[in-house]
Amino acid sequence: MALTRKQFLAAVAAGTVALVGLAVPAQAADSQQVVPQSAITDLKQMVKQHDTAYGGLAQYPETRTLVVTLAKQGADPAAARLRVAELTERAASRAAAAEPVWRVEYRTVARTLRDLTTIKDGVPTRQPFAGVAHDRLANWYVDPRTNTVAVGVTQLDSDIVDAARTTYGDAVTLHQADRASKTTRLDDFSPWTAGLRINGSNGLACTGAFAIYHHGVQFMLTAGHCGGLNTNWYNNGIYVGYTDLGFNGRMGYDSAILRGGNYSPTMFTGGNDAIIRSVIGTYDPPIGGATCTSGSFSVSSCANQVVAEDICQGFSDGTTICHLTRADYTGAAHVNLGDSGGPVYAGFGSAVKAVGTIVGANGDSYFYHPIGNLLSLYGATLITS
Repeated sequence: MALTRKQFLAAVAAGTVALVGLAVPAQAADSQQVVPQSAITDLKQMVKQHDTAYGGLAQYPETRTLVVTLAKQGADPAAARLRVAELTERAASRAAAAEPVWRVEYRTVARTLRDLTTIKDGVPTRQPFAGVAHDRLANWYVDPRTNTVAVGVTQLDSDIVDAARTTYGDAVTLHQADRASKTTRLDDFSPWTAGLRINGSNGLACTGAFAIYHHGVQFMLTAGHCGGLNTNWYNNGIYVGYTDLGFNGRMGYDSAILRGGNYSPTMFTGGNDAIIRSVIGTYDPPIGGATCTSGSFSVSSCANQVVAEDICQGFSDGTTICHLTRADYTGAAHVNLGDSGGPVYAGFGSAVKAVGTIVGANGDSYFYHPIGNLLSLYGATLITS
């Protein structure tokens, strides 16, 4: 007698019927139960929604396995399996023929996801563990692979191990971990990010720009007028590099490259507590095109429009700088002193492309060297993410 759809799914959930009849890619036809890549997020949300039945969800790329953990004391294990079977059936019927699939496995565990979440939320306050660990806590999270709450501490010793065992039994696993640091324009660390504040041994402050390769070595672009050769540069007292090569009017350029550090293919956008975005290439906007600046004093502004190219411009220090593009402000934010050398960029989705480096400003305009000119000047390539 033919099985009804509900009976069939129940049999699949129980592991007694293989899913040979489902519309899944051919390479997965001999698997007992599979889920398309595109459905994993839905499956994860379902596990969270039914957190008294499941212990969590984890992928194992080395075996292309997706493990669904079922809590031993959880709510209705048969129904929990059935929900997974129904979701995978629906997803398989919609999946593209070439879409990657993952084999589904079930494992029985001691604790539900809700139990683990409750333990996690209490880590900073539950005694006696919190009293011993509070000033050493680095991170804590549910680990579905071990069916425990993983707790990272900056110093792991017998006192904290004993406190964890007394408070949680085997529901918590400890590991040593450092606290993470938040980077800002004013307090960055290596590898250095474009848009950071650089303070020179000459007493001047400027902004670092994009990372480049020049003769096989990493460098960071900035402005030539910021400091002469061998000027040392620091960010919040930490050494960033020194001026290895610079131009301040020579050959019509105002540009320099810093050497001696590790420089990242990323850039700060936003304010001082800035967002870090990947640098993915170069961009040369046409007349009328929009640009953005990322100075360490004025921070980010995208209210700028290109109005002229290949300009020679006289500056108040007596130099004449050429190979410049001029952009006019279309909003209130202006380039300030100390932004010199900083990135000019264009946004491309969540990433950015390098447009140039800031040279100076005049009234309602600012001037920058296009990135293509600078790469040619140094015989360099842009470092990208």
